[in-house]
Amino acid sequence: MVNEEDRKVSPIAADILLPFAAELEQVSNSLNGTSFRHVWQSVFALVDKALFSELVLKTFFSSFGCQQFVHDISRGLIPIFGQYTKCPSNFCPFISDVTTLFSLSKGNFLLLKDHVELVVSGKSSEQEIERVCEEHKLSALTNFSELMKVMQRVVV
Repeated sequence: MVNEEDRKVSPIAADILLPFAAELEQVSNSLNGTSFRHVWQSVFALVDKALFSELVLKTFFSSFGCQQFVHDISRGLIPIFGQYTKCPSNFCPFISDVTTLFSLSKGNFLLLKDHVELVVSGKSSEQEIERVCEEHKLSALTNFSELMKVMQRVVV
């Protein structure tokens, strides 16, 4: 198992993030503050949606893959936008929720998945999922079917 301090951003993520960060820096130098704030917030919202729909929902993740995804986001993507806001995770709610789910211990993940499956099968109320989502501080994935879609991408 790789120690968290020894883990590096994956090469494919680094190959994407480095030029992206450079372009964003170049744009920040050419726009006034207000215009640039609108640009980076719009870009971050698009990145959030694209990573969620084109990567998370189309990829199966092993436990190592979950850890690497969380690391790539927390040590690669978030710091890029962290230059422009104190709480960059507020601007990527889907990816923030995915990293929360992927960071759960195996036991907590399986327990949450069982809860979601009970709601999907009609054996538990949707209010139960709302409570669980609130407990785990999930803000974007509060729809049980979306939550289930993400959880089914993890191979436990």
